[in-house]
Amino acid sequence: MKNLFIYILLSLIFLGCTTKSEELGVRSEELGVRSEEFAENFRIEKDSVYTKLTIISPWEENRVLYTYYLVKNDSIKVPSDGIRIKVPLQSIAINSCSHVAYIDALGEIEKIVASSDPAFVYNENFRKKLAEGGIKNLGGSYDMNFEQILREKPEVLMVTGFNGVDKTALRVQETGIPVVYNYEWVEKSVLGRAEWVKLFGEIFDCREKADSIFNEIKTEYIKCAEMASKVTNKPTVLSGTPYKGTWYIPGGQTFMAEFFRNSGMDYFYSDNKDNFSLSLSLETVMANFLDADIWVGVDVKTYDRLAAQDERLMLFKQIKNKKVYHHLNRTTDTGGNDFWESAMLRPDILLKDFIKIAHPELLPEWELYYLGILN
Repeated sequence: MKNLFIYILLSLIFLGCTTKSEELGVRSEELGVRSEEFAENFRIEKDSVYTKLTIISPWEENRVLYTYYLVKNDSIKVPSDGIRIKVPLQSIAINSCSHVAYIDALGEIEKIVASSDPAFVYNENFRKKLAEGGIKNLGGSYDMNFEQILREKPEVLMVTGFNGVDKTALRVQETGIPVVYNYEWVEKSVLGRAEWVKLFGEIFDCREKADSIFNEIKTEYIKCAEMASKVTNKPTVLSGTPYKGTWYIPGGQTFMAEFFRNSGMDYFYSDNKDNFSLSLSLETVMANFLDADIWVGVDVKTYDRLAAQDERLMLFKQIKNKKVYHHLNRTTDTGGNDFWESAMLRPDILLKDFIKIAHPELLPEWELYYLGILN
């Protein structure tokens, strides 16, 4: 249920993109001011003595939510309109499993001293440190243990930013521990999400490494998307499963719709302008998708368990043709799922999974990484 809730949440906020790099979100006229090409919710500006990191509201255009000044020396004076953070960080506490992927990609997993819901993290390096007692449990993401945070004394607490106030984060800030708000989950493109590795690169003072990681991801994603854009036969696709009587289908400008588009699939709601999930009845989904070629995003691994959810699901054409895929290929016994973790940083890998499903001839040697076929 936790993973399904996250899937629904993520589906509410992602906009799509097409295949050419300039249409994927690059704003070349702004690159002299903003260091990012695709991400809209943060800005990095390099000064002679400090780096200014600005967090932009995803909900109010051009509204600055938070400003941080990253310095390497405590004696450096910074403007009074932001929070001083000394870099590189030596310790950090986090409240989202998705943060782990970015930190580990930079080789900084040892800097994590505390985490919300650590049992739900998939990352092997994280779990090893957790087993050794090197990472403390902060409780739930929405009810972090204030006292535990103070005991660990991280140099920074990173929290997922929402359109509201996190009272625990405010209390932590008042104690002198800087709180960095992360809005990667609200970015309008999958490459925008991946580009948040640059923000992590700034706070860990490894900018070149972060830039290199992102550039490799961007290049591979665009290459694969352009390859898939040349196909003429586009299989139709269905996504998700019903939950408590409602089927949450990705809107035409969502995270999943972007992958369908860039992997050469035909999606019924591709012309829909919503960047959130559409709440539909099973009957409506059956009317529109009963004969679709492919079904992805199922939250079980077997047909028997799918049938147990609702026998009517067995009527879909994809069942008969054995073209049903789950997102549970990389999971742990304690509930970790890498689909919600490193796939957010590596859309290039996830795109290859979708291309392999839709057009296996384009990637004959590729083996599914995040997605798997039902048994």
